[in-house]
This record gives sequence, structure tokens and C-alpha cells, in this order.
Amino acid sequence: MSLKWRKWAVLALLVLIPILSGCEWFTQKKKLRKPGAPSNLEATAVSYNQIDLTWQDNSNNEDGFKVACNIYGGSTYYEVADLLANSTSFTHSGLDPLTTYKYYIQAYNEAGAANSNIAEATTLSGVEILDYELGEKYGDAWVTGHARNNTNETLDSVTITVWFYDAGGIMLDSENDIAFDVPPLTTWEFDCWAITLERSRVDRIVVEVTDVNIYSWSSGDKSKVEVGPETKKGLSGE
Repeated sequence: MSLKWRKWAVLALLVLIPILSGCEWFTQKKKLRKPGAPSNLEATAVSYNQIDLTWQDNSNNEDGFKVACNIYGGSTYYEVADLLANSTSFTHSGLDPLTTYKYYIQAYNEAGAANSNIAEATTLSGVEILDYELGEKYGDAWVTGHARNNTNETLDSVTITVWFYDAGGIMLDSENDIAFDVPPLTTWEFDCWAITLERSRVDRIVVEVTDVNIYSWSSGDKSKVEVGPETKKGLSGE
């Protein structure tokens, strides 16, 4: 082969190599599919400030999993964690008592994303009703009892509600008792006085903790990056 033809052959190779490499990259990119959607997402409240999540990983090509949480209600979900590929569980801690949180898991890669089912759980109160008694005060129904703060945190406020029912199951009245600044692991006495409701009319009562607030309110500290729809990694809106 003459020197001239060798020169042209080398030039042709220099031109073809990047073209062929580009074709191979394009083919590989074209073959990449978005991951399969995770399934069987379950949310379990294990304490007053923690919810455990578990799910099934249905793909082998995800880059990772985003944990999306509905913190404030409404339709917006926020990213609270970005997990490694093959993850199947997550513990969401630092939550508020007696609060419902909704979740979904998003598997993603460069080709797109897919969402799991939605699961929800309500955190526990962290407060235990130890005992209570129905009595009367000046002829009116009066309930006294004891409750305990089972958490390691000072509770800003605790609301205990008492419902009063007659023998036919009709609710006659409800009253609240609110305790403030309850120290950790402390027992206190509560009472609810149903003024103008005669004790003789009351057949049974129901006593429950209906609201708990903690000074170190933490839900608002979570990331406010919105998790997008099933498109691709990096979206910040729906």
C-alpha cells in the first residue's frame, strides 16, 4: 500500500472511531429503562416520634430510592431521604406525636422514575392514661385520673378528652383537660368537670389523649425539596 493510501486509511479510522463510539453510547443509552415501581410499602408507627417503612424492590437498575413524605397535609410530598440502590427499609424519626404521615417510595435512574403505593401511619401519643374515676362535683359529672409522660422530652402541652354517655349510648358532653410543661417520665393528675351535666345522667365515659405538643417541633426541619412525578431524577416540582 502506498504512503498516500496509508495516510487516507489512518484519517478514515480517526473519523470512524468517535462515530462508532458515539453509536455504541447511544445504543446503550437507548436500552436504559426506568426502574420498576417498588411495591408493598408499609408504614408502622413504633413510637411517638418514629415511623418505620418497608417495601419490596422490584428492579435491578435503580440508582437509588427517594422517600417522599406528606408532612403538612394537602397533595404535596417532600423528599426526606435519598437512599442507596437495593434499599428496602427506612426509619423516619424526629416526628411529632399523634400526627399522620403519608409516604411513597420512588425508584429512579437516569431514564426515569416509578412510585410505590401510598402508605400512612399515625405516631403514638407518648402519654399513658394510668387510671381514671367518674365521680361528681356539686352534683355534676366529674372525672379525675392520672397520666404519665413516657417520653424523654418535655411536653409543651397534653390534652386529655373525656366523653360522657348516657345508658342509650348518646353522647351528652365532652370536656378537655390541658396540662402544660410536662417534664419527661412524669406522672400528673388530670380532671374534667362537666358543669351543668348531672352525674346521675352519665352511664359511661371514654378517656383519651387527643393532642400532644413538644417544644422541639421537628417536622418543619425536613427538606422542602418536592418529589416530582414518575419522570426522571432531579425534578423539584409536581
